Amino acid sequence: MSFPRNERGFLVVKASDRYTLNLEPADGRWWLHMDVHRWSRETFEALKADEEVLLRAFGSLWALEVNPKQGRFIRMFGWKYAGIETDQHGKDRNSYMKGPNYGFKQE
Repeated sequence: MSFPRNERGFLVVKASDRYTLNLEPADGRWWLHMDVHRWSRETFEALKADEEVLLRAFGSLWALEVNPKQGRFIRMFGWKYAGIETDQHGKDRNSYMKGPNYGFKQE
């Protein structure tokens, strides 16, 4: 698979009028960045379908919670809390993971 990169260097895996999905390879993991432009039932269903394709292709996916609204959104898709990660700005963030390869330690 080959994907173009956006201005931040992330791999653009889907760009539509409803949402954009980007992947960032870092620390041996695939970090998902999702920007929703128009929310609807159809958007939710399309995101779920794309999520399944990405999970089959990449195994596990990771995401950081930047704000409470984003955290609710992540959990709505069934992602599991994985612990605290420090982001590129030095802030501690809740991290979430989805997929069969739970490569983190349970504490």
